[in-house]
Amino acid sequence: MLFGGRFEVIEELGRGGMGRVYRAFDKKIGEEIALKVLRPEIALDEKAVDRFRNEIKLARKITHRHVCRMHDLHEQGKTLFITMEYVAGRNLKSLIQETGALAVGTAVSIAKQVAEGLAEAHDLGVIHRDLKPQNIMVDDDGQAKVMDFGIARSLWAAGTTVEGMVIGTPEYMAPEQVEGKETDQRTDIYALGAILFEMVTGRLPFEGDSPLSVAYKHKNEAPQPPRKINPRVSEPLNKLILRCLEKKGEHRYQTADEFLTDLERIEDGLPMSERVILKSRSTHKIAGAEPSRWKRFLIPAAGALLLALIALVGLRVLPHKAPDIFDSDKPSVAVLYFHNLSGDPSLDPWTTGLTELLITDLSQSRRLRVIDGNRVYSILKKFKLDEAGHYSREDLVKVADEGGAAYTASGSLMTAGESIIIMLTLQKPHSGEVVESVKVVCQGEAEILPKTDELAAKIKAGIKLSAAQIAADAGPGIRETTTDSPEALKYYVEGLRHFRMLEVEKAVALCDKAVEIDPQFAAAYVILAAGNEMLGNTAKGRDLRKRAYNLRDRLQPRERYLVEANYYITQPEPSTAQLLKVWEKYFELAPDDVDELESRSIVYANRFEDYEKSLEQMEFAYRIAPSPQLLDTLIRAYERLGFYDRAERAVEAYLETHESTFFIHYIYSCLYLLQRKFDLALSEIEKTYLIQPSPEWVVDKGIFYLLKGEAAEAEKRFLQVLSEEGLSSRKAGRRALCLLDLQAGRFGRASADLEKAMQPGGDLEGEFQESRSTYPSVPYVYLRSKQFDKALEFIDRRLRWAKSDDSPAYLSLAFQRIALWWKGLVLIEAKRLPEAEQTAEELGVLCERSLSKKNMRYYEHLQGLIALEQARYDKAIQNLRKAFSFLPFESLNLASDHHALFLYPLGLACYKAGDLDKAELEFGKITRLTSGRVAYGDLYARSFYMLGKIAEERRDKKRAAENYRRFLDLWKDADPGQPGVEDARNRLAKLGMS
Repeated sequence: MLFGGRFEVIEELGRGGMGRVYRAFDKKIGEEIALKVLRPEIALDEKAVDRFRNEIKLARKITHRHVCRMHDLHEQGKTLFITMEYVAGRNLKSLIQETGALAVGTAVSIAKQVAEGLAEAHDLGVIHRDLKPQNIMVDDDGQAKVMDFGIARSLWAAGTTVEGMVIGTPEYMAPEQVEGKETDQRTDIYALGAILFEMVTGRLPFEGDSPLSVAYKHKNEAPQPPRKINPRVSEPLNKLILRCLEKKGEHRYQTADEFLTDLERIEDGLPMSERVILKSRSTHKIAGAEPSRWKRFLIPAAGALLLALIALVGLRVLPHKAPDIFDSDKPSVAVLYFHNLSGDPSLDPWTTGLTELLITDLSQSRRLRVIDGNRVYSILKKFKLDEAGHYSREDLVKVADEGGAAYTASGSLMTAGESIIIMLTLQKPHSGEVVESVKVVCQGEAEILPKTDELAAKIKAGIKLSAAQIAADAGPGIRETTTDSPEALKYYVEGLRHFRMLEVEKAVALCDKAVEIDPQFAAAYVILAAGNEMLGNTAKGRDLRKRAYNLRDRLQPRERYLVEANYYITQPEPSTAQLLKVWEKYFELAPDDVDELESRSIVYANRFEDYEKSLEQMEFAYRIAPSPQLLDTLIRAYERLGFYDRAERAVEAYLETHESTFFIHYIYSCLYLLQRKFDLALSEIEKTYLIQPSPEWVVDKGIFYLLKGEAAEAEKRFLQVLSEEGLSSRKAGRRALCLLDLQAGRFGRASADLEKAMQPGGDLEGEFQESRSTYPSVPYVYLRSKQFDKALEFIDRRLRWAKSDDSPAYLSLAFQRIALWWKGLVLIEAKRLPEAEQTAEELGVLCERSLSKKNMRYYEHLQGLIALEQARYDKAIQNLRKAFSFLPFESLNLASDHHALFLYPLGLACYKAGDLDKAELEFGKITRLTSGRVAYGDLYARSFYMLGKIAEERRDKKRAAENYRRFLDLWKDADPGQPGVEDARNRLAKLGMS
């Protein structure tokens, strides 16, 4: 059966009062969806159709991971059907009917997920109105999704009634629904309370002989306390449920967030053995050109993080405000580059220099919104106008629309004898109205600086600021806030131009000349600091940043706060409190500076692991300026929370106004990869390579093949890259081959190849000596090949470097934590438990000092491994579960994605404790990982061996044999004597299935 020419029905999932639901395949986009065909009585009601369409548009705005995504309303002749996300699993009602009362931890986990979805929907003004267990899907990993937002309201508002169908479900109806009164978010909270009651008791709050009698009880009778039915329900949970079921809305929780706060406290009070730790969902991460996500794995992570931060803070060297497209109270202006019509190339630096000066001058105003210089550069670059000889009206309209500006200011430079003539035109680009035309004559370049203040005043006058406002608005002149040397300024603006083009060495050389002329030029020191840090001159960069900080008193408050922020962001972790305070002051003056919003987002994510706050910053910044760079960071923010559906929507929205590029194909390849759609991922990475050929994409393709299970194809790509001429390509190929060896159990070969490659002239020359290297396979290969002394030597060198002045101050504690964690891992594997315990305690102290308490995962992990070695399995499980609960979502930053390394010992502890169900769950999770197991392929392979043993103990010969074969296939070329290989062969033979 085919609907709409594109939706091919696979099977019927169910039917109800509104119609039938099918699982279908969308031939256009190549994925499964759910398709709900509405009953003819509804489809014939035009008001219902209109209401459905409007409500689905609203419901589509909800993109939470615990809400089923609505797609669209379709009509085929007289048939009306809705397409939506297909959610595998079963509905909560069937789960309750099958098991009776759920475990309290399970019920709390499901209620928490539903409440999180409701919170987002309510924030968007969407009320469900028919929340019930039948509308909640739960998958095998315990992930819950709420279905059918908007449908109940559509039917109710249109007055649609069908025989046998009730609008709303009496068993979960709030009293106001029974009475036909106005409903709001508290109606959904009542229904959630009824659902939670049913989950923990196995019964409904009210039962009766008819829907009417049940509805009457909801309105008039008090529910029995659930604790009386199930003594396992704690008193706080009992009170929470009864509060949800209050008859009057004002006595219930007023918001889903308020409900969540109490529920999370209750969950925190549950014993660890009862708490449900949800599987990290596959998410994706994108990166811009410098560096790519795989490069983050194949180069030291320290450098990647440094580049990420410097790219943000380094470009903010002349502090400006970005436009606020949501606030029209203040007029907004974009100052474009000037054109040099003089024929004198010595004046070329002023074409961008005047723009920077005017933006800096105008940005002091509290009455204007001025588009930031970096934003102007990116807009002009996008439309290929950064080196244009002139701007047409159409050009000005495009720039204004892209930046959200009402006015544009553009002009030219000419000469007359010794004089320099500056012409400036201020206009409204859409109407073409010229509101101000200014001519300023400068007697030589020395007068350009003071004349900038005059030009800024003329722009303000053209925007209709009064003389009194302009006078009150005036701050110190441009020379006081930048430099009084035209020559220094010319070097600086040229340096800034090269910095924006990522020509860092040229930028540093030019800014060196600027501070030679004017040693008090604070902005030049900022770009020098950023440039030196990007070039690896960490100590020098730190000194230069301090120099800029010491000169901050010369600047206006906005500039001063920004320089302070740029300084504190590179200081040790304890300085973060000062950084946040400075940002508070800065954002009072520049609430919509997208670059600093991005910086703050990264700080919340990397230092606090507060991914919700990080996302909040990025969503706001991206709404202001949807650039590729901000799209990159936004996607990373979504990734950390598992919101890959929102990430996909963000890319789709980006494509509505931008052309598709290699960058977009790469994003999609990663999206598909992390959803285990390997063929689609490979197709997209191939498109990426065709548009922009690079060995980097060949490595990626090999890794995709490795994850798909085609090791031979992966090896072919890695060897191809290894044969490239460039050293960086050969390094990438060598490291990738190491991944292949690990998954195949070839630790000896991996170790020998690494040793050879790290010798003089090798592909990884200096890797062992390079203290900054964070590539995980070096210590891990040494660990797996039992070369513990070499592993410890490698780690100790890194630990010494992390404590030295050569390491970035703001990353020092982070590097020390990771180094101590690796040291503990090696000591445990070497059976040196007293030393491991001492290392764990050292690590615990560092983790306690961390801004993110989630860093305690490393301490808990070591303690769990130690307990596992000591056969204290209950303690091991407790520690390891806690460690895993602190992990972020699966990430494509492979150097820091340790999911398999955390899950494997947890599965082993459960197995040795005799809990086969939980052991099977943990090992099964490893087999479904993508990026989370790339660096630990041996654990991926061993998981099949353990799953085989579990199935065998359950007398499931078929599954046992399947898993043993999978393990033996992966390790068919493993080192001789590897544990498990011979045993798996023997077990398979005994099963009679070898």
